[in-house]
Amino acid sequence: MTGFEKDTRPPSGGGRGGGHDPFDQRLADGTLVAARYRVVRLIGAGAVGEVYEAHDETIGEAVALKTLRQGVDDTVSIERFRREIQLARKVTHRNVCRVFDVGHHPLPDGKPLVFITMELLRGETLADRIDARGRCGTDEALPLARQMAEGLEAAHAVGVIHRDFKPGNLMLVDEPAGTRVVITDFGLARTYALDEAAITVTGEAVGTPLYMAPEQVVTGKTPITRATDVYALGNVLYEMVTGQLPFKGSSVTVMAIKRFREAVPSPRLVVPDLDVRWERAILRCLEREPSGRFQSAAEVIAALTADAPPPDAPAAGNAARGFFRRTRSRK
Repeated sequence: MTGFEKDTRPPSGGGRGGGHDPFDQRLADGTLVAARYRVVRLIGAGAVGEVYEAHDETIGEAVALKTLRQGVDDTVSIERFRREIQLARKVTHRNVCRVFDVGHHPLPDGKPLVFITMELLRGETLADRIDARGRCGTDEALPLARQMAEGLEAAHAVGVIHRDFKPGNLMLVDEPAGTRVVITDFGLARTYALDEAAITVTGEAVGTPLYMAPEQVVTGKTPITRATDVYALGNVLYEMVTGQLPFKGSSVTVMAIKRFREAVPSPRLVVPDLDVRWERAILRCLEREPSGRFQSAAEVIAALTADAPPPDAPAAGNAARGFFRRTRSRK
């Protein structure tokens, strides 16, 4: 859920089925939150809370105000919300959504509303763009991919792994200089410092199944590292240039499980004239074993822009004896 402008507000007069719908707007337009933020309108709602456009009356600028839904008060949800603030504030980069403030606002029932304010992004998600326009050519995809990589590199540089990198968390903001890609939603992120305490229950898989790396699905077997985000980046690049994800199935679960049982199909099966550099780079991102992938997002862009196609992933070595059985589609 992000601070984007596209209005997904339910129809007025009862929302999706009456006045008790859990997605009903809690903050009316014009509400002054924490004596500082004037609500302009509801932008969108998700499982965790709502996002509003608000006017910061202290500095006179528009911001996005993201709330934690009333009732979502378990320890894990609150801790993830808190960590989204802490981790996002560690990353200062034009391709990462800026987070400004955290606060509480009393609701009429006396319960405090937890919220954060962040950069208001006026645009659409990459998911929306793919749904509306289908796949894009590599000339269009490359500058977007480069910005995604730069944002991930900025996060990785301060030890932050996103863990939920996907088109729905990538905002496309049209600016005079061109489209700016902004990575949002660090709510599932964590640092990979050795002394970092995990916030998830042992054995819990965290992320979006269609984009999760194998080590996220089978928890406790392989550490979560930068290569985890590289896998997700590979999925996003695959979807950008083909208009679909690598695996098809009757359900999200089936599609997610296929990555353990089948080789990743080449994107050239969908787009036969795809530049071989893109094919090999994407397939290397999607290596089942983390050690077989590019080890940084910057390496992915270097492979996409190299004079010659990148080589196949290095020989299996120790990775061949790892938890995940390595298979690749070769051209």
